[in-house]
This record gives sequence, structure tokens and C-alpha cells, in this order.
Amino acid sequence: MAIRIESISPSEVEALHEAAVALHHHEVAVQPRLGGAAARDDADYWSIYSERFAEWFAHGHGFCFAARDDSGRVIGFVFCTEREGLAAYDTGEKIGYVEEIAVLESARKSGVGRDLMDAARSVFRERGYIHFELSTVPGNDSAREFYTKLGLAPAAQLMIGDV
Repeated sequence: MAIRIESISPSEVEALHEAAVALHHHEVAVQPRLGGAAARDDADYWSIYSERFAEWFAHGHGFCFAARDDSGRVIGFVFCTEREGLAAYDTGEKIGYVEEIAVLESARKSGVGRDLMDAARSVFRERGYIHFELSTVPGNDSAREFYTKLGLAPAAQLMIGDV
């Protein structure tokens, strides 16, 4: 199976629906509640996600790459934005941030995720970033294993509490 990595514009967000909802299902399976908050249903999730997609493009210098199979089906995507650099460490004025990376289960372990991350890293380098970040939910051991294989290392832990 030949895979194409291509740029996705805000008007093409609907093409990401299947992979985004599959990511949502995976995250809910490995972490059913996050900080006491219940997972959203698919319709609410997609409504919020697709709105944020446009905002990330408009306000976060966002970019998105999709992986398509021979039939043109999106089997994965990576969406990235720009954030302020860290104050406590010399990470540069701006850093890249991977908001989402999703690969359909049927396409995992085929190099799609690596190809998507390579495309994202290429843009980060072009923009002059020396640092990028991403996060994953607790329990997502397969994601952490994948990120470790790409050379990423844990640097912080998000803590959540009730008010």
C-alpha cells in the first residue's frame, strides 16, 4: 500500500473525521476519565474538535498533514501549532506543539506515524524551532512507546485536580 503525506487546509477538516474519532475512542479506552471528567460522546467531541481545528490555524500558526492510502482515505494525521517558548529553559522564543497525531489502528506499525512526525519536524525546523512538545493521556502506553522510538523523552507531568 502506497501512502501519501499531504498538507490539509482548514476547509478540509471533515476528511479527518474518521481518524479523529478513532483517536478519541482510543484515548477513552486507555483513560476513561481524565481528572474526574467523563469523556464526551462522539458528536460533541467532533463538534468541538472541528471548531478548534479552525482556531488553531487562525491563531496558532497551525499546519496539518494527512496520510492517505491508495484510495484517498485519510488513515492518519498530525496537527501542529506554535506556542511561546519556555521561560525557565532556553527553548527559543517559539516552540512547535503537536496538538494531535492520529493513525487508524489498521495502519499502525506501518511507518505512517513516523512519516507524519517527520513531516511535522521538517516544518518545525523550517520555522527555526529548536524544541517541540506534545502530550498524551495516562495509560496510553503505546503512544509513549512510539514517541520514545522517535527520540522524545518525558519532561513534565500534567496534574489535574478538582476545585
